[in-house]
Amino acid sequence: MTTALAAGLAAALLLAGCAPAEPRAESSPPPDAPASDVYVEEFEPAVARTATGDEWQLLMQSESYRTTAAILSEDGATFRVLRDDNGEDTCSQAPVRLMVLDADTILITYDYVGDPGQICTLTATTRVDEFQVPPGVAPEGMEVRFATGNSFEQPLTFDAPSASTPVPLPSVTPFDGVVAPVASAAQSALMPGTDPTQRPPVLVADDDTFTIIRQDRAEPCTFVPSELIVLSPSEISIHYRSLESDGDGASCSIDPVDRADVFDIPAGVSGPVSVTITREHWIFGAAIIEPATT
Repeated sequence: MTTALAAGLAAALLLAGCAPAEPRAESSPPPDAPASDVYVEEFEPAVARTATGDEWQLLMQSESYRTTAAILSEDGATFRVLRDDNGEDTCSQAPVRLMVLDADTILITYDYVGDPGQICTLTATTRVDEFQVPPGVAPEGMEVRFATGNSFEQPLTFDAPSASTPVPLPSVTPFDGVVAPVASAAQSALMPGTDPTQRPPVLVADDDTFTIIRQDRAEPCTFVPSELIVLSPSEISIHYRSLESDGDGASCSIDPVDRADVFDIPAGVSGPVSVTITREHWIFGAAIIEPATT
């Protein structure tokens, strides 16, 4: 694997990095809240260690290089994620959340470690994260998907009606990957900023729905809603997946396309609610948890 290729992949991720996943202290659910069967674990972001030479070799398969891999420990209690990242620790990414979406899928969300004002060079390295196998799953063969958050962006917010009946949280609502309609001129005008390529998203809500107006790209290089995750009565995370595949880039316009995603206000939220966005890019794909090699 050449440094140039790794650097290009790291650039596509914007920045990158990671560290041993230390569980974050979780707030207690309301005493009357029913139990949820959705497993979520959150972590304090910390810089990941660099892969050893033997671990780096695990990314090589039949003379081809893969950007991510997931390796189960010999005792089956933990698994390692190997991934391309920025070589500078302060420009790297770290895991902040692991979630079991279903019996076959784990979603790991990463976020940036460093200061938003810093300047990063496009160096590259391979980093390693280690996670406990979630309870109640058969890890070998599970798909591990990777999302990127951005804590530098201000969360979107809205006020939800008071919840009448507690519901199990966290909860996950999957979507079918339908491309959102193009925003109207009036909706586009709500996004602040004068740079036509870097305008942050905005949220507009009514009693039953909320709409996220955001910049996107033209098909087939667009992002579509994949899952809406209610983490608590005051926090929603919306995960987007890229429809782009290898070779599509040349046919995609660089001009942004404004889109408007409309979501039903989910059960279980009330009062001020923050909405964060995570994104899954096709370049980094998914990894299948494989058994340890000797």
